[in-house]
Amino acid sequence: MFKNGKYEEAVKYAEKAVAIEDSSSHYYYILGEAYGLLAQKSGLLGKLSNAKKCRDAWLKAVELDPENLDARYGLFDYYLQAPPIAGGGKEKAKKEAEQIIKIDPVGGHLSLAQLYESEKNYTEAEKEFIEAAEIDPQNTNVYLNLGYFYQRVKEYDKAREAFLKVLDIDDDNMAACYQLGRTAIFSGKYLEEAIGYFKKYLENKPSQNDPSWSYAHWRLGMVYEKLNNREKAIEEYKKAIELDPENKDAKKALERITR
Repeated sequence: MFKNGKYEEAVKYAEKAVAIEDSSSHYYYILGEAYGLLAQKSGLLGKLSNAKKCRDAWLKAVELDPENLDARYGLFDYYLQAPPIAGGGKEKAKKEAEQIIKIDPVGGHLSLAQLYESEKNYTEAEKEFIEAAEIDPQNTNVYLNLGYFYQRVKEYDKAREAFLKVLDIDDDNMAACYQLGRTAIFSGKYLEEAIGYFKKYLENKPSQNDPSWSYAHWRLGMVYEKLNNREKAIEEYKKAIELDPENKDAKKALERITR
């Protein structure tokens, strides 16, 4: 029901499930998820009503099972994003993250980092990312998130270090390869090295959540352009468009460089 966008039907089925087994924390989590998705496609009044139902369902899920992490993460995101009129709030999000830490220390600290970053408190956000890394130093997801954070705050040398740490742990991590290339574009440093990272990325089929080959070729074209290799840049932009004719970024880049 979620995949085909029939959220009203999903709500009905989830409501039936909790009516049959109202002691199931999981069913209440699913009900909250259904209400949350329905809220996103509703009008203003429906959005507010369904958002509150989403929150209430997740609160019930946590009441039934305080260690239901799906529901706790859902509540954290809700509190962080929802306006006060809908029951959101940063303090509520912080309290939820502190509860998550008791169950999932790494995820809880990453949640706090997200909260602090949303408040532009980058010093505390960085501390939380580092705390998560110290708890689980072999967790590539932590270092990836730390690298993304450093990219967002334009600390590109630190971003590079974080992504290199990912490769120290898993030298076939394609997300890190792509981001090392991307960081080089942002910083203007290690551009020759970036070529190798993008080429390695293009040797492996991207997973569903990773950038497409089209975008990797576009990024590689940007590297060549920064290295003043116009011919290679044009070649990569053309490859990007050939793979995805809807790649507007590659189209703009090709138009600009061939004027």
